[in-house]
Order: sequence, then C-alpha cells, then structure tokens
Amino acid sequence: MKWFFNLNILSAFFGFIFFCTIELMLNTYRISNAAGININHYEKYSPFIYISFFVLSTILLLIIEKYWIGFRKTNFWAAGLWIPYSLIFIFLFNIVLPFTDPADVPGPGAGILLMFSILFYPFYVATIIGVGMGFDAE
Repeated sequence: MKWFFNLNILSAFFGFIFFCTIELMLNTYRISNAAGININHYEKYSPFIYISFFVLSTILLLIIEKYWIGFRKTNFWAAGLWIPYSLIFIFLFNIVLPFTDPADVPGPGAGILLMFSILFYPFYVATIIGVGMGFDAE
C-alpha cells in the first residue's frame, strides 16, 4: 500500500510538471498580468525558466524515483496516472486565476501545441522511468 501511495505522489509530480510547462507556454498574458510583470520581460525570460524548470524537475524525479519508490516495472503506470492530477492542477489554476480579460485567452495555435504535448508527455514519463531503471542496474 505504501508503494501505491508513493506511486500516486510521483504521478502527481509528473502532473504538476506538465501543468507548469503548459501554463508557462499557453497563459503568458494571464500570468504576466496577474504577477504584474511586463510582458516583454516575461517573454524574454520565460524560455530560460521553462527549460531550467524542466531539467531540474527531471533530475529531481529521477532522484525521487530511485530513493523513494524504487525501480519496478509497475512504475510505468505513472505514464498514465499523471493525467488526472494534471487536470486537477489545471482546474484549480483556473479557479484561482480566472480569465478576467478576453485578450488573455490563448490563440488557436495553442490547441495544436497542447495536443502534441499530451501525445508525447507519456513517452517522456516512460523515458524517465526507463532511464531510472537503467541507473538501478549499474
């Protein structure tokens, strides 16, 4: 039961990473307006923040996987369990920071970006778990 709980926590981390990367990419105007940041500064520094967050979270998840839940083949369930947690984070974000300005709505190209992200993110999760299992074999 402890392993199942830890797997769900790991899946929640994966869902949080997906949520953060999607929100940083798609809700540029809404985040900059809510934080009071100039849009030019946000657009200038957001790729650095996005990439550094993604790299650091990948390293953190490998460490968490190694020391907290161990390496089992059943950890690959996390490649699908992140979806409900990501939806919960997105729902809560929309409650906390609603659309107040119609100009904050992402453009039509955002849907295509979101579809490709949803399509390839499970492969990213499976790759992290597989790489972690490879580290365990050494």
